[in-house]
Amino acid sequence: MDTGDFGTLVAGRECGDCTVCCTVPAIDDTQIQKKSATTCRHCTQAKGGGCGVYDTRLTICRTFHCAWRYLPDMDDRWRPDKSGVFAALDKPDPGALPPITLMLIGNPLRTLRETWFIDFVRKCALKNRPVFLSLPGPAGYRPLRALMTPQVLLQAARARGSEVKAFLEEALKFLRSQPFPEQVLKHSGNDVSA
Repeated sequence: MDTGDFGTLVAGRECGDCTVCCTVPAIDDTQIQKKSATTCRHCTQAKGGGCGVYDTRLTICRTFHCAWRYLPDMDDRWRPDKSGVFAALDKPDPGALPPITLMLIGNPLRTLRETWFIDFVRKCALKNRPVFLSLPGPAGYRPLRALMTPQVLLQAARARGSEVKAFLEEALKFLRSQPFPEQVLKHSGNDVSA
């Protein structure tokens, strides 16, 4: 699997009219704040556009790109608004592949049963990329996130795809049994939550 270099975007791959990152994640920065699962007030998707302040948007928005923009192994099916998966890369340990969080924003059970999803998770396991499975919380609540136990996932990946699927289904079952933690913003002054 090509790591994509976390600093280099895949050539020719653009966000298009996808605005998932304007709604799903929380932003808690000194310059801008947004509660999770709320659409940024600058998002004009309902009017057929993207960001209403695109040319003057803040650095945190200007520099963020989901994992689909970085990883060549994620084909067009992985675009967040098409796949139902908001994938994000975390800062890696030195010499390691960046961990990836796969937040299931569409129909979680259907998504993790898709062959393209199972194959990707399997490749991550075989390349020792840490994988987190995640569910978004309701507005004002943090998402749930669980690390896929590397040894167990690797064992399943070495067996066959059906083993990975069963592992993912158990992880989803676990996540669904957990309460969503309330989100408390540390910063204030520019809440753009719509």
